[in-house]
Amino acid sequence: MTRLLRSLGCLTAAMVGVSACTPSPEEGAPPHAAGASTGSGLTGQQARQMVHFHNEKRAEVGSGSVVWSSQIARYAQERADAIARSRRLSHLPPGENPYGENLALGTSYTVLDACRDWYAEKSEMPVDVPIMTPALFVRGVGHYTQMVWKETSAIGAGIARFEDDGYVMTVIVCCYDPPGNRFGGAIY
Repeated sequence: MTRLLRSLGCLTAAMVGVSACTPSPEEGAPPHAAGASTGSGLTGQQARQMVHFHNEKRAEVGSGSVVWSSQIARYAQERADAIARSRRLSHLPPGENPYGENLALGTSYTVLDACRDWYAEKSEMPVDVPIMTPALFVRGVGHYTQMVWKETSAIGAGIARFEDDGYVMTVIVCCYDPPGNRFGGAIY
C-alpha cells in the first residue's frame, strides 16, 4: 500500500506573549516503563523514541535537549483527537494554541515516520541562516526549525486514527514549549 502523507508546520511568528508550560517534577523525561502514562495515546516507547530523535537532531545544531511533558502531551492528544474527528489537518488560528505544533497525517504511519519527515525539511534550509524570517518560513522548513528551535525545552505528542475512503489514517501532533518559528527569533 502506498503511504499517504501530509504535514503542516506551525507559524507562531504572529503570536506574542505565549504562555509557557513548566513541567511537574514527575515530568522531564519520557516514561521509563512500557505502558507508563505519557499523557497521550503514545506508548512509553514511542515517547522515548520521539524525545531521542528530537535530541539527536537538536545536538547537530547545538540546541539543548528537550524533555517529555505529559501536560503538553495531553494537549497534543486533544488536538490529535479533534483533527481525527474533523478529518481536517489544520492548525488553530494564531493565538489559540499555547504551544508550537507540528502535524502529520498518513497511512501506515509511525511517530518516527513523522519525525523523519519533519526533519527532512533540513535539506531546504539555507546555510548560515540562524534567524527565522517570513521568507525562510515559506520555503517549507517550519517543521524542521520547530524541532531544533533553540528556546524549546519540552515536547509532548498525541496520536489518533480515523477511516477515510477505506484507509486508516494516523494523525500525529507534536507540541513544543516554548514555541518556535517566531519571526526574528534565533533558530539555533
